[in-house]
Amino acid sequence: MNSNLKNNKKRINLFTIFSLTLALFLSISLFPAVAQAKLKVVFFCTDWNAKCRDARKTINDDIAKYPGQVEYKEFNVDLNVTPDQARVLGLSMPDKIPFFVLLDKNGNVLYQDSYSTAAMSKFDSVLNSNIK
Repeated sequence: MNSNLKNNKKRINLFTIFSLTLALFLSISLFPAVAQAKLKVVFFCTDWNAKCRDARKTINDDIAKYPGQVEYKEFNVDLNVTPDQARVLGLSMPDKIPFFVLLDKNGNVLYQDSYSTAAMSKFDSVLNSNIK
C-alpha cells in the first residue's frame, strides 16, 4: 500500500511539472500574438446615410491591406449607447458624419477627420506610417 502511495505521488508530481511546463511554453509562445495591441479605427456613421456607406467601404478596403494589424469599430450615431461607447475610448461624438478616428496601440489619436478624398489620403499615409 505504501508503495502505491509513492507511485501516485510521483505521477502527480510528474503531471504537475508537465502541466506547468506546457502552460509556460504556451504563454511564452502564444500570448504575444493574442495580446498584441493593434491600431484601431473608430468609424462614426449611420446605416441610412449614403456617404457613410461609401466611407465604410473605403475604410474597410484600406484596413484590409493590413490583415490582423488594425482593429475596426463602428459606432452608429443613431443609437443611444454610442456616446458611452465613444467615451470608453476617450472620444467624443463628432459634429458630422461620416467621421473616423485612427488610434495608436495605446489609444492615442493619430488622426481624425470627416470623410473626404483628401482626408482618406492623409488617413492612408498615417495608417501606413504606423504599421510595424
